[in-house]
Amino acid sequence: MLNELNQASTHPVSDLVLERRYSTMKALNGLFCVGVKTPDGQWISLLGGRRHHGVSEIDWQMNRSGLERYSVGTMIRSYLIEHEIEIGTSRLFFEGGTPHSMRHAFISEKAVDIVVAKQSLFVSLLRRVAHWSPPRNNFLLQTLVDPALRWELH
Repeated sequence: MLNELNQASTHPVSDLVLERRYSTMKALNGLFCVGVKTPDGQWISLLGGRRHHGVSEIDWQMNRSGLERYSVGTMIRSYLIEHEIEIGTSRLFFEGGTPHSMRHAFISEKAVDIVVAKQSLFVSLLRRVAHWSPPRNNFLLQTLVDPALRWELH
C-alpha cells in the first residue's frame, strides 16, 4: 500500500527513505498518519507527522500523480486542518513549510534560540552540584532521552 502510493506519487522517495518514515511512525509515541482513499480503496494522498502537547508537526506528504487538477494537496491539508481544530490543536507546523498557496493563509513565525552563560564562580559551582532532568512537556528532549531510541547512521 505505502510502496504503491510512493511509486505513483508526484515526488517518490527511495525505498530507504520510505522505510525510515515507516519505522519512525511505528516507533515513537504521538505519531499519526492521515490519508484519503478512493471508494475502491486506492490511496490518493497520505501524510504523516506527530502530535505533542497541542502541537502537530507534519513531516511528510505523498500525493498520487495525475490528479493535480483536483488539488489533492490542498484537499488533504484542508481535511487535516479541520481535524486538528476539532481535536484542539493549538499549532500546526509543516516541516519545510508549505510551498503552495496555503502558505499565504497563515502568519509566518521565526523561532530563534539564544543561550547565554555568564562565567562566574557561583555558576561554576552550581553546574557541578545541580541535577539536570529534562522537562516533561518537551517532545524533542523526551525523544532523545528515551531508552528505546536507537541511532542508525548510514
